[in-house]
Amino acid sequence: MRPSTLAPLFACAFALSGCASARRVGIGAAAPAFTASLRAYETETDLSVARAAAPALMKLVEGLIESAPSDRDLLTVVARGWTEFAFAFLEDDFESMPNDNEHADERARLSARATALYDRAFTFAAILLEDDDHDIRRALAADVDTLRPRLDKLSKRAVPGLMFGGMAMASAVNLNRSDPSRAVDLPKAMAMLERSRALDPTYYYGGAQMVLGLVYCSGPKSVGGDPARGQQLFDESAAQTSGRYLLPKVMAARYCAVRRGDRAAFERILKQALSTPPSPRSDEVGRHYNLANEVAKRRAARYLAEAATYFEK
Repeated sequence: MRPSTLAPLFACAFALSGCASARRVGIGAAAPAFTASLRAYETETDLSVARAAAPALMKLVEGLIESAPSDRDLLTVVARGWTEFAFAFLEDDFESMPNDNEHADERARLSARATALYDRAFTFAAILLEDDDHDIRRALAADVDTLRPRLDKLSKRAVPGLMFGGMAMASAVNLNRSDPSRAVDLPKAMAMLERSRALDPTYYYGGAQMVLGLVYCSGPKSVGGDPARGQQLFDESAAQTSGRYLLPKVMAARYCAVRRGDRAAFERILKQALSTPPSPRSDEVGRHYNLANEVAKRRAARYLAEAATYFEK
């Protein structure tokens, strides 16, 4: 979505910021327009345009949520949007930066900023979950044994909250591995993602399986790492789109193939991803993978360039 396409959304937002009655009547009608805008955003192939457009769109939606705090469409847009922005851009900046003393302060700044956005996304996801369980926040703040029975009672309607809440929480843990207060959240994040997968394995292009695969392939066995299980979950995720959504393949190559020491598979998968062209506008399904696939290809190129560091003897 190019910046000019935000103009109608700004006009809509200003119109709705008028009298209270206009807000009450209008926000419900506006919410699908923002959802459609997110769908258009998915088709973007220019990462610089996407990076510039996302924060403006998210802040517009947050403004509408002030007047419609329970609107599920708007809550889903921001829970998903901030999670995607932090992963696609801030984490990528963080990972691309040399891990040395010279860049330590900038890496810390990027990590803190990404973590804050993941926490923001989680807050919106938790509000979504409260629609099914008004006391879910108490369970989310407790341990996983307290949380899991509550998750088991949630309906398919809760899948967006489970998916983006679990992804945001797991991502924040990953960025703060040395923080014990974050580490205790990982089992809860995994429980949320497992419940999302059980209720709807197709949701968000098999996103729950992809994040779970990342956890299993990147974690040491001492804390539940299981590369074989991780690869199985990555494969299940990729199968939801017949392999056309590239992120599960790229992340599996980076974490599972590296964990197995399989450099041939690592290079083959990443080169295949890089050779995949964007889907044309006429491809109604495939074009919605375009932005995520460009994110995947940027990571694939970086991982290939760093291959020697992953497969040192």
